[in-house]
Amino acid sequence: MRRVLFQSRLEGGGSEFEAVKAAAEVLAERMDPDKDSVGIATEVHRRAYEAIRSKDPYLDIKKRADEAAEPFAKALGEMVDSSDDPLRTAIMGAVAGNIMDFGAGSAIDDPDMFPAVYDSIVAEGLGIDDIGELESILEEVPGVVYMFDNCGESRMDMVLIALLRRMGKRVVGVVRGAPILNDVTEEDAVRIGLDKAVDRLLSTGKFYVGIDWDDVPGDLAEEIAGCGLIIAKGMANYEATSGRRLDVPIVHILRSKCGPVARSLGVPQNVNVVKVIRPRGIQHERQTSRRHGRREGHEAPSAHRDQTQDHPSRSRPSLPLVSPEVPGDGRHQGGHPGMRLQVGAHEAHHRRRLRPRSEHRILI
Repeated sequence: MRRVLFQSRLEGGGSEFEAVKAAAEVLAERMDPDKDSVGIATEVHRRAYEAIRSKDPYLDIKKRADEAAEPFAKALGEMVDSSDDPLRTAIMGAVAGNIMDFGAGSAIDDPDMFPAVYDSIVAEGLGIDDIGELESILEEVPGVVYMFDNCGESRMDMVLIALLRRMGKRVVGVVRGAPILNDVTEEDAVRIGLDKAVDRLLSTGKFYVGIDWDDVPGDLAEEIAGCGLIIAKGMANYEATSGRRLDVPIVHILRSKCGPVARSLGVPQNVNVVKVIRPRGIQHERQTSRRHGRREGHEAPSAHRDQTQDHPSRSRPSLPLVSPEVPGDGRHQGGHPGMRLQVGAHEAHHRRRLRPRSEHRILI
């Protein structure tokens, strides 16, 4: 309930009791180990926002976060320009920005705290370092779907995005479809020029913690299939992918700020992470060719695939589909299942939704 209290106090008006009561009612109604934690968290915050009568209680602190991060983003850009390893430099700045997760209790609660922690977070390096594999993937894909997380953090992301575009990659940014927590919305993006920093700006289409893979907008699904790679920032995007598998690689860039996420990744809490999740079956020809052989200095990614069986999923004609993945024997390293994006039209089937056993951390 810490986050519910935090956002209630941001709004003021003495509505803390009403917000906590509304959140507790949701938990009593919906708490179930077989349900997505992000889905439950989404409804918790929906009810809490209704109780405090606010559409965006984080608006002021989001603006302050953008202001606090701006000089660091400028300095990071200069470092990237002069770095012998610009991709690593840009990623370290981007992962440090993930500490701007206000009210979570595992990060900083005020943008003014960012200058005091930034250098030490960067100096820690990476607990999971898949940057080399990311470099290999970037050689093969035409673009990147970049899923943003928090305001302030997105300032740091802009440096990495500028580098990706200089590398010739089309970058499609994805923001939240409505204000939720201190995550980036289209309004927030326009305010700092983020919409002009990407080739195309899309949204998740709804009020949701992370992204609802059962209800992906058609334009976003098409961009995922066309770009061939997702970079997903933060824990909400990470948790939203649990029990899913895509037919494109996904790179998680985050700080492991809570115990369940840290354990699922196989790292201690409060560690910087760049984790590549390879799809089990890669349908794109350029990726399939890599799967069946080795390139000089790089191992074939087949070791990252598991033997989880596919199940048919409901279809939307002519649009890529995302289907839940049935738990199987071989999870990816760190215990986090990937996701599967099925491209094209498929016959619709009724099926039982099965989810992997996992710890549920409700993002409240």
